[in-house]
Amino acid sequence: MGVKAVGNNRGTVWGLLLIPLALLAAGCSQDLLTFSPWQVRPTGTQANLWGIAYGNGAFVAVGEALLVSPDGERWQKVTEGVCLADVAFGDAGFVVPECGPWSGVLISQDGYRWQRYTLSSHAPINGIAYGNGRYVAVADLGLTYVSTDGLNWQRANGLGLQRYLDVTFVNGLFIRFDIDPWVSTDGFNWSLPEQNPSSTNNLYGGTYGKGLYVVVGSSGTVLTSTDARRWTLQRTNSFAGLAEVAYGNDRFVAVGSSEILSSKDGVEWVSEMPSDRPMWSLADIIYAQGKFVAVGSKGLVLTSTR
Repeated sequence: MGVKAVGNNRGTVWGLLLIPLALLAAGCSQDLLTFSPWQVRPTGTQANLWGIAYGNGAFVAVGEALLVSPDGERWQKVTEGVCLADVAFGDAGFVVPECGPWSGVLISQDGYRWQRYTLSSHAPINGIAYGNGRYVAVADLGLTYVSTDGLNWQRANGLGLQRYLDVTFVNGLFIRFDIDPWVSTDGFNWSLPEQNPSSTNNLYGGTYGKGLYVVVGSSGTVLTSTDARRWTLQRTNSFAGLAEVAYGNDRFVAVGSSEILSSKDGVEWVSEMPSDRPMWSLADIIYAQGKFVAVGSKGLVLTSTR
Protein backbone atom coordinates (compact mmCIF):
# COMPACT_ATOMS: atom_id res chain seq x y z
CA MET A 1 0.00 0.00 0.00
CA GLY A 2 1.01 3.64 -0.19
CA VAL A 3 2.33 5.90 -2.92
CA LYS A 4 4.66 3.61 -4.85
CA ALA A 5 6.72 3.87 -7.99
CA VAL A 6 7.23 0.28 -8.98
CA GLY A 7 9.20 -0.98 -11.92
CA ASN A 8 12.97 -1.10 -11.86
CA ASN A 9 15.22 -1.42 -8.84
CA ARG A 10 15.24 2.34 -8.30
CA GLY A 11 11.46 2.60 -8.35
CA THR A 12 11.55 5.45 -10.85
CA VAL A 13 8.20 5.07 -12.53
CA TRP A 14 4.64 4.25 -11.60
CA GLY A 15 3.45 1.60 -14.04
CA LEU A 16 0.74 3.02 -16.26
CA LEU A 17 -2.57 1.38 -16.80
CA LEU A 18 -2.38 0.03 -20.31
CA ILE A 19 -6.06 -0.23 -21.16
CA PRO A 20 -6.56 1.52 -24.50
CA LEU A 21 -8.46 4.70 -23.78
CA ALA A 22 -10.64 4.03 -26.78
CA LEU A 23 -12.13 1.02 -24.99
CA LEU A 24 -13.11 3.13 -22.02
CA ALA A 25 -14.42 5.95 -24.16
CA ALA A 26 -16.54 3.50 -26.10
CA GLY A 27 -18.18 2.36 -22.88
CA CYS A 28 -17.03 -1.25 -23.20
CA SER A 29 -18.89 -3.77 -21.06
CA GLN A 30 -17.63 -4.87 -17.67
CA ASP A 31 -17.58 -8.46 -18.97
CA LEU A 32 -15.00 -7.45 -21.60
CA LEU A 33 -12.73 -6.21 -18.85
CA THR A 34 -13.22 -9.23 -16.59
CA PHE A 35 -11.03 -12.32 -16.57
CA SER A 36 -11.21 -15.37 -14.32
CA PRO A 37 -10.96 -15.24 -11.37
CA TRP A 38 -10.96 -11.41 -11.33
CA GLN A 39 -13.82 -9.01 -11.84
CA VAL A 40 -13.61 -5.27 -12.49
CA ARG A 41 -15.74 -3.11 -10.19
CA PRO A 42 -16.93 0.31 -11.40
CA THR A 43 -15.79 3.20 -9.22
CA GLY A 44 -16.95 6.30 -11.10
CA THR A 45 -13.47 7.84 -11.09
CA GLN A 46 -10.34 7.92 -13.24
CA ALA A 47 -8.20 8.92 -10.24
CA ASN A 48 -5.19 6.78 -9.32
CA LEU A 49 -5.71 4.67 -6.19
CA TRP A 50 -2.72 3.77 -4.01
CA GLY A 51 -4.06 2.15 -0.85
CA ILE A 52 -6.97 0.18 0.56
CA ALA A 53 -8.06 -0.93 4.03
CA TYR A 54 -11.05 -2.65 5.61
CA GLY A 55 -12.68 -2.03 8.97
CA ASN A 56 -15.99 -1.42 10.72
CA GLY A 57 -17.93 -2.92 7.81
CA ALA A 58 -16.39 -0.72 5.12
CA PHE A 59 -13.65 -0.82 2.50
CA VAL A 60 -11.82 2.50 2.01
CA ALA A 61 -9.60 3.18 -1.02
CA VAL A 62 -7.37 6.26 -1.26
CA GLY A 63 -5.06 8.04 -3.67
CA GLU A 64 -6.10 10.93 -5.86
CA ALA A 65 -9.62 10.25 -4.61
CA LEU A 66 -11.25 8.77 -1.52
CA LEU A 67 -13.76 5.95 -2.10
CA VAL A 68 -15.83 3.84 0.27
CA SER A 69 -17.69 0.58 -0.23
CA PRO A 70 -19.69 -1.80 1.99
CA ASP A 71 -18.53 -4.88 0.09
CA GLY A 72 -15.58 -3.99 -2.18
CA GLU A 73 -17.89 -4.15 -5.19
CA ARG A 74 -20.19 -1.12 -5.00
CA TRP A 75 -18.18 2.08 -4.57
CA GLN A 76 -19.10 5.61 -3.56
CA LYS A 77 -16.82 8.59 -4.18
CA VAL A 78 -16.37 10.70 -1.04
CA THR A 79 -13.96 13.21 -2.59
CA GLU A 80 -11.62 13.64 -5.54
CA GLY A 81 -8.77 15.94 -6.57
CA VAL A 82 -6.81 15.12 -3.42
CA CYS A 83 -3.49 13.42 -2.69
CA LEU A 84 -3.83 10.76 0.01
CA ALA A 85 -0.78 8.62 0.63
CA ASP A 86 -2.24 5.52 2.30
CA VAL A 87 -4.88 4.22 4.71
CA ALA A 88 -4.94 2.03 7.81
CA PHE A 89 -7.75 0.96 10.13
CA GLY A 90 -7.34 0.62 13.90
CA ASP A 91 -8.80 1.66 17.24
CA ALA A 92 -9.11 5.30 16.13
CA GLY A 93 -10.81 4.27 12.89
CA PHE A 94 -9.51 4.87 9.39
CA VAL A 95 -6.40 7.07 9.39
CA VAL A 96 -5.30 8.60 6.07
CA PRO A 97 -2.15 10.76 5.81
CA GLU A 98 -2.08 13.36 3.07
CA CYS A 99 0.85 13.51 0.64
CA GLY A 100 3.72 15.87 1.31
CA PRO A 101 5.42 17.21 4.45
CA TRP A 102 3.63 19.47 6.94
CA SER A 103 0.27 18.42 5.57
CA GLY A 104 -2.60 16.70 7.34
CA VAL A 105 -4.31 13.48 8.32
CA LEU A 106 -7.92 12.43 7.78
CA ILE A 107 -9.73 10.29 10.36
CA SER A 108 -13.08 8.51 10.11
CA GLN A 109 -14.89 5.79 12.00
CA ASP A 110 -17.12 4.67 9.15
CA GLY A 111 -15.36 5.75 5.94
CA TYR A 112 -18.11 8.19 5.00
CA ARG A 113 -17.63 11.10 7.43
CA TRP A 114 -14.12 12.50 7.81
CA GLN A 115 -12.31 15.02 9.97
CA ARG A 116 -8.99 16.61 8.97
CA TYR A 117 -6.19 17.33 11.46
CA THR A 118 -2.73 18.82 11.08
CA LEU A 119 0.13 16.34 10.79
CA SER A 120 3.56 17.89 11.33
CA SER A 121 5.82 15.50 9.45
CA HIS A 122 9.22 16.60 8.19
CA ALA A 123 8.96 14.50 5.03
CA PRO A 124 6.24 13.00 2.82
CA ILE A 125 4.48 10.00 4.37
CA ASN A 126 4.69 6.94 2.11
CA GLY A 127 2.81 4.30 4.08
CA ILE A 128 0.86 3.60 7.26
CA ALA A 129 -0.12 0.45 9.17
CA TYR A 130 -1.86 -0.42 12.44
CA GLY A 131 -1.03 -3.09 14.98
CA ASN A 132 -0.26 -3.70 18.65
CA GLY A 133 -2.44 -0.73 19.61
CA ARG A 134 -0.68 1.87 17.48
CA TYR A 135 -0.43 3.39 14.03
CA VAL A 136 3.00 3.47 12.42
CA ALA A 137 3.76 5.75 9.45
CA VAL A 138 6.96 5.76 7.39
CA ALA A 139 8.41 8.55 5.29
CA ASP A 140 11.36 9.91 3.35
CA LEU A 141 14.51 11.09 5.16
CA GLY A 142 14.58 7.90 7.23
CA LEU A 143 11.60 8.98 9.32
CA THR A 144 9.08 6.82 11.18
CA TYR A 145 6.17 8.14 13.25
CA VAL A 146 4.05 6.37 15.89
CA SER A 147 0.61 7.27 17.24
CA THR A 148 -2.00 5.56 19.39
CA ASP A 149 -4.86 7.83 18.31
CA GLY A 150 -3.97 9.08 14.82
CA LEU A 151 -3.81 12.66 16.15
CA ASN A 152 -0.68 12.85 18.26
CA TRP A 153 2.44 11.49 16.58
CA GLN A 154 5.86 10.79 18.02
CA ARG A 155 8.94 10.61 15.83
CA ALA A 156 10.58 7.24 16.32
CA ASN A 157 14.01 8.12 14.99
CA GLY A 158 16.16 10.94 13.62
CA LEU A 159 16.74 12.12 10.11
CA GLY A 160 18.60 9.78 7.78
CA LEU A 161 19.26 8.94 4.17
CA GLN A 162 16.78 6.08 3.84
CA ARG A 163 13.52 6.44 2.01
CA TYR A 164 11.09 4.10 3.69
CA LEU A 165 8.66 3.05 0.99
CA ASP A 166 5.89 1.42 3.01
CA VAL A 167 5.04 -0.44 6.20
CA THR A 168 2.76 -3.33 7.07
CA PHE A 169 1.71 -5.20 10.21
CA VAL A 170 1.46 -8.98 10.07
CA ASN A 171 1.63 -11.74 12.68
CA GLY A 172 2.56 -9.38 15.52
CA LEU A 173 5.30 -7.54 13.61
CA PHE A 174 5.62 -4.26 11.79
CA ILE A 175 7.71 -4.64 8.64
CA ARG A 176 9.18 -1.47 7.16
CA PHE A 177 10.48 -1.49 3.59
CA ASP A 178 13.35 0.03 1.67
CA ILE A 179 15.80 -2.44 0.14
CA ASP A 180 15.53 -4.41 3.38
CA PRO A 181 12.57 -5.68 5.40
CA TRP A 182 13.11 -4.02 8.81
CA VAL A 183 11.10 -5.51 11.69
CA SER A 184 9.69 -4.05 14.91
CA THR A 185 7.06 -4.88 17.51
CA ASP A 186 6.46 -1.29 18.69
CA GLY A 187 7.37 1.01 15.77
CA PHE A 188 10.24 2.58 17.73
CA ASN A 189 12.91 -0.12 17.79
CA TRP A 190 13.80 -1.67 14.44
CA SER A 191 16.19 -4.41 13.38
CA LEU A 192 17.66 -5.31 10.02
CA PRO A 193 17.38 -8.84 8.67
CA GLU A 194 20.21 -11.24 9.35
CA GLN A 195 20.05 -12.44 5.76
CA ASN A 196 18.65 -10.68 2.68
CA PRO A 197 19.62 -12.23 -0.68
CA SER A 198 17.98 -9.38 -2.62
CA SER A 199 19.61 -6.28 -1.18
CA THR A 200 19.57 -4.26 -4.43
CA ASN A 201 15.83 -4.24 -5.16
CA ASN A 202 13.30 -2.01 -3.46
CA LEU A 203 10.69 -3.80 -1.34
CA TYR A 204 7.14 -2.50 -1.12
CA GLY A 205 4.78 -4.84 0.74
CA GLY A 206 4.35 -8.01 2.75
CA THR A 207 1.97 -10.47 4.32
CA TYR A 208 1.91 -13.62 6.46
CA GLY A 209 0.25 -16.98 5.94
CA LYS A 210 0.88 -20.70 6.41
CA GLY A 211 3.70 -19.95 8.84
CA LEU A 212 5.51 -17.85 6.23
CA TYR A 213 6.31 -14.16 5.87
CA VAL A 214 6.23 -13.07 2.22
CA VAL A 215 7.49 -9.70 0.95
CA VAL A 216 7.53 -8.38 -2.62
CA GLY A 217 9.32 -5.68 -4.56
CA SER A 218 10.76 -4.44 -7.82
CA SER A 219 11.84 -6.68 -10.71
CA GLY A 220 9.52 -9.50 -9.64
CA THR A 221 11.21 -9.89 -6.26
CA VAL A 222 9.61 -12.27 -3.75
CA LEU A 223 11.30 -13.06 -0.42
CA THR A 224 10.06 -15.58 2.13
CA SER A 225 10.97 -16.24 5.76
CA THR A 226 9.71 -18.24 8.71
CA ASP A 227 11.04 -15.73 11.27
CA ALA A 228 11.17 -12.37 9.38
CA ARG A 229 14.94 -12.27 9.92
CA ARG A 230 16.48 -14.77 7.51
CA TRP A 231 15.04 -14.44 4.01
CA THR A 232 15.04 -16.65 0.93
CA LEU A 233 14.70 -15.34 -2.63
CA GLN A 234 12.01 -17.14 -4.65
CA ARG A 235 11.82 -17.42 -8.42
CA THR A 236 8.74 -15.84 -10.00
CA ASN A 237 9.70 -15.69 -13.70
CA SER A 238 8.37 -12.13 -13.64
CA PHE A 239 10.26 -8.86 -13.96
CA ALA A 240 7.28 -6.70 -13.02
CA GLY A 241 7.43 -4.31 -10.12
CA LEU A 242 5.35 -5.93 -7.37
CA ALA A 243 3.65 -3.38 -5.13
CA GLU A 244 1.85 -5.53 -2.53
CA VAL A 245 0.93 -9.07 -1.53
CA ALA A 246 -1.98 -10.46 0.51
CA TYR A 247 -2.89 -13.87 1.92
CA GLY A 248 -6.36 -15.37 2.05
CA ASN A 249 -8.42 -18.38 1.03
CA ASP A 250 -5.35 -20.63 1.21
CA ARG A 251 -3.26 -18.63 -1.26
CA PHE A 252 -0.93 -15.65 -1.65
CA VAL A 253 -1.67 -13.01 -4.30
CA ALA A 254 0.86 -10.34 -5.37
CA VAL A 255 -0.02 -7.38 -7.58
CA GLY A 256 1.96 -4.69 -9.35
CA SER A 257 2.78 -3.12 -12.68
CA SER A 258 0.90 -5.17 -15.30
CA GLU A 259 1.05 -8.28 -13.12
CA ILE A 260 -0.98 -10.50 -10.81
CA LEU A 261 0.88 -13.48 -9.32
CA SER A 262 -0.56 -16.19 -7.09
CA SER A 263 0.95 -18.97 -5.03
CA LYS A 264 -0.26 -21.75 -2.77
CA ASP A 265 2.96 -21.93 -0.77
CA GLY A 266 4.85 -18.65 -1.33
CA VAL A 267 7.50 -20.53 -3.31
CA GLU A 268 5.94 -21.49 -6.64
CA TRP A 269 4.29 -18.52 -8.37
CA VAL A 270 2.06 -18.35 -11.45
CA SER A 271 0.75 -15.35 -13.35
CA GLU A 272 -3.00 -14.71 -13.50
CA MET A 273 -2.56 -11.99 -16.12
CA PRO A 274 -3.92 -13.26 -19.46
CA SER A 275 -1.92 -12.27 -22.53
CA ASP A 276 -5.02 -11.41 -24.57
CA ARG A 277 -6.63 -9.04 -22.04
CA PRO A 278 -5.80 -5.48 -20.92
CA MET A 279 -2.85 -5.17 -18.55
CA TRP A 280 -3.48 -3.58 -15.16
CA SER A 281 -1.27 -1.45 -12.96
CA LEU A 282 -2.15 -2.28 -9.36
CA ALA A 283 -0.83 -0.58 -6.22
CA ASP A 284 -2.41 -2.42 -3.28
CA ILE A 285 -4.36 -5.54 -2.36
CA ILE A 286 -6.07 -6.84 0.78
CA TYR A 287 -8.09 -9.90 1.72
CA ALA A 288 -11.24 -9.17 3.72
CA GLN A 289 -14.81 -10.40 3.90
CA GLY A 290 -13.97 -13.54 1.93
CA LYS A 291 -12.46 -11.79 -1.09
CA PHE A 292 -9.33 -10.18 -2.47
CA VAL A 293 -9.76 -6.51 -3.36
CA ALA A 294 -7.03 -4.77 -5.39
CA VAL A 295 -6.79 -1.10 -6.40
CA GLY A 296 -4.71 0.71 -8.98
CA SER A 297 -4.41 3.45 -11.56
CA LYS A 298 -7.31 5.17 -13.29
CA GLY A 299 -9.77 4.19 -10.56
CA LEU A 300 -9.24 0.47 -11.09
CA VAL A 301 -10.71 -1.95 -8.55
CA LEU A 302 -10.53 -5.73 -9.02
CA THR A 303 -12.10 -8.39 -6.80
CA SER A 304 -11.74 -12.15 -6.59
CA THR A 305 -13.37 -14.67 -4.27
CA ARG A 306 -11.08 -17.50 -5.33
